[in-house]
Amino acid sequence: NLGGAAAGADEQASFMIGLTWDEVGPGSAGIAMGHSNTVENADELYQYEAYYEYPVNDSMTVTPLIYTLDAAGANTDDTSGAMVKTTFKF
Repeated sequence: NLGGAAAGADEQASFMIGLTWDEVGPGSAGIAMGHSNTVENADELYQYEAYYEYPVNDSMTVTPLIYTLDAAGANTDDTSGAMVKTTFKF
């Protein structure tokens, strides 16, 4: 509940759910879905992602992922992309 906001825009909601599968080949895989912080009576923004994390050696992992932002509004474009995250542990 957003204090001080107008009656038609005084609530905000979001959620995220994800699943991870360990030991898929040498690494692990996962998917996630979420709903961005959306104010009451505004267009909804759903987010989706899929990733695969695998060890390169004992101290480094690489995680490529793809994502999309699905905008429900008629005046908003969807956004998609890909990233690669590298983690070093010493």
